[in-house]
Amino acid sequence: MRVEYVIALFRTFRISQEERRIVQHRTAPLGNELNMAGQVENAERWISALESKTGTLLTHISMMIAITGLMLAISNDSMWYEVVLALELIFYLLLAMLCIRCQKHYRTDEFSKPISRGRESKNRPPHNVYQSAVFGELFYRERLFRFIQRTLYALTFLLILTVFYGLLADEFGVLSGGKS
Repeated sequence: MRVEYVIALFRTFRISQEERRIVQHRTAPLGNELNMAGQVENAERWISALESKTGTLLTHISMMIAITGLMLAISNDSMWYEVVLALELIFYLLLAMLCIRCQKHYRTDEFSKPISRGRESKNRPPHNVYQSAVFGELFYRERLFRFIQRTLYALTFLLILTVFYGLLADEFGVLSGGKS
């Protein structure tokens, strides 16, 4: 993982030339010849769609946080079971933070701040600054969205198993060593 991916949690993502070519190819699908304004417009639409999809994931995450918190609050079972629930809760909270990052809105002047500080900023016309920022955000948010989606699927499956085990433990006294 590049350091830029972590730094981008707090500012716009600085895209490399290779990543930029990937996004440019995707913004003009099927080899269509779109001008740069059309490519940027497509990228902005995809960012908007990702923000909507991330909102859906954030709703699911919020429900899982509530369930995990409730299970943790009412659990008077073994310490290891509570640790598992607490870890799941922490992971859900981290995923919620990543979802919020996927929905972060930047003003146009914010796009130019980190990029214009670079050494090649004197060679770039202003429209390239905005274009690089939009392409960078699209590239970063897509990667972040895929990571959130895969992790959320696995974590939800784990929570299902944890809840199921907790219910069985309560019913059959597996965690407490026997029913009283």
